[in-house]
Amino acid sequence: MSNIIFKEKDLKAYLVKVKKAGKSDGRITVIELTDDLSAAKTESADFSSEAIQGLPGEYRLDQNYPNPFNPETEISYQLPEAVQVRLTIFNLSGQKIRSLVNAEMAAGRHVARWDGKDESGVDVPSGVYFYTLEAGSFIDTKKMTLIK
Repeated sequence: MSNIIFKEKDLKAYLVKVKKAGKSDGRITVIELTDDLSAAKTESADFSSEAIQGLPGEYRLDQNYPNPFNPETEISYQLPEAVQVRLTIFNLSGQKIRSLVNAEMAAGRHVARWDGKDESGVDVPSGVYFYTLEAGSFIDTKKMTLIK
């Protein structure tokens, strides 16, 4: 736990207590102090690194939108740290259709678009496809449907 005392312009004093509950979250308590440094008013709130820094606190692969789709869909994902990312489309047989992302990506939220084409730029047929996000040790796969 960290404690900080500071004074505002109007000379009010505050005691700020920060207690970490995990790797990226915790509770912050702000206590308004009287002149003799006793507590006058207390407010507390939970926090997460995502809320404070605007960065995701965990890896996540979202369902594509729209789904089903024609002719294009968006795949959103989030990364809590900079990491090598691969986002790949597969058919029902497990054959690789297209690599959408294969690069080092910064922490944050990202969107990739798939236009229903394979690596050669040829339209793929209607059907069910899978997309897999590999980011560090995180791996997740979701299903999508292309309708023409």
